Amino acid sequence: MIVSALDKNLKELNDFVMSLAESELNLSKGGWTVFEILDHLLITEKSVQRLISGHGSGVSQHLENFGNDRLNKILFEGRERKVAAPEFLSPKNAFKNKETFLEQFNQVRKALHLLIEKEGILSKNTTFKHPMLGEMTASDWMYFLIHHLRRHIEQIKKIISAQSE
Repeated sequence: MIVSALDKNLKELNDFVMSLAESELNLSKGGWTVFEILDHLLITEKSVQRLISGHGSGVSQHLENFGNDRLNKILFEGRERKVAAPEFLSPKNAFKNKETFLEQFNQVRKALHLLIEKEGILSKNTTFKHPMLGEMTASDWMYFLIHHLRRHIEQIKKIISAQSE
């Protein structure tokens, strides 16, 4: 279920980013530009992939401490609540165009698939600390990535629609 949700989420991102005009990548609504938001998404995905590749910080009694529904409520439904990203997740201008972004993003998701398929991380109850939410299992982190991405796609849509008003 998580794997198919990650795949669907990735397809949504690929389709959405390819639909963006080059001129829309530099739009902003007082904060990060669309390009910077995409950079933040890539940095976050890479950071989570590295995090869950490690040893973890604890063990849970469950395979999920938060679960899909709760993370959806926190990250997506509660997206009007602004949370400043830690400095290490701030945009670094790591790519030149949307095609390069998608190539790198897709590579990170492939690495996550390998962790799921070969390492079996979703069947383990090892926890990895989130700076604000606390201990999360690998399954929680996958749901986090899905809803984090959805949150920022909606943010980008708002930035673009604000420019046409």
